[in-house]
Amino acid sequence: MKGELIAMGLGILGSLAVHLAKGMQKHVFILHRQGKSKKLLTFLYSISFIFNNAFGFFMIPATKFAPPSYFSSMFAVGLLGLMFYSHFLLKEKVSKIEVLGVLILIMGTLILGVDNVLREAPSFHLLQKRGFLVSAYGGTLLLLFFVLLTKSSHHLLVKSLFFGAFSGFLNGLDPLMKALGQISVHGMTYLPQHKWGWVIFGTSFFFGTGSFLMTQYSFKKRIPASLVIPVHNAFFIFTPLLLQIFWLPGFFFSGLSLLGVGCIIGGLGVMNWRANQKKRIS
Repeated sequence: MKGELIAMGLGILGSLAVHLAKGMQKHVFILHRQGKSKKLLTFLYSISFIFNNAFGFFMIPATKFAPPSYFSSMFAVGLLGLMFYSHFLLKEKVSKIEVLGVLILIMGTLILGVDNVLREAPSFHLLQKRGFLVSAYGGTLLLLFFVLLTKSSHHLLVKSLFFGAFSGFLNGLDPLMKALGQISVHGMTYLPQHKWGWVIFGTSFFFGTGSFLMTQYSFKKRIPASLVIPVHNAFFIFTPLLLQIFWLPGFFFSGLSLLGVGCIIGGLGVMNWRANQKKRIS
């Protein structure tokens, strides 16, 4: 149980770091349109880049203690930090409905956390590697195809769905690839123990950076963060869960898992509904 709690605690810290990074990314584009100095923009962009990549370093010890889904299932907690950043620094109005959506998300996260503690965590070194890699790279290519197909679309919701899904899927593969590289003949290690482990471990940073650049591109295309980020978060949380169900023997969905996932979907639905209301009013 101690290992699972450590992995989830690191997941909360990582979630706060990456959500603050996304808030800073949006802040950079707002300040750029206001004509602020390049020094300020460079400083803020650098901090956001550090925060975004620090997220990966929280993953490394977390996957030693438990499968990646234990880390990623805590991701919704960071939305609370993003909400405070948006309200106090970006001067965005936060409604009671949005607060309700975040609270539902956090409730779902807590339920998944309880489920993680109650279940016996299977060791990630049992992963069926070939099937996992085919699913991971196949899913990446499929979502990239839909991003390219919809990038010129005038339907904001469709565009935000695929942009957020692609960035979230890439982010979800980040801890999975790190954990895959950490597999050794003796189980899970803090760092890879052989050449191919280092190669796979290294590719995880490309997935994390790709996710960062995709969200940045979304903001450049003026897709509202309130639409992209909830979809991103959903795919980040569900990607490790779904791939582990298929390719990690002994990992399964329980009743609590379904309840937690249901709350997260419900919370994201509330936030997306509110974002659509804001768009109509403006």
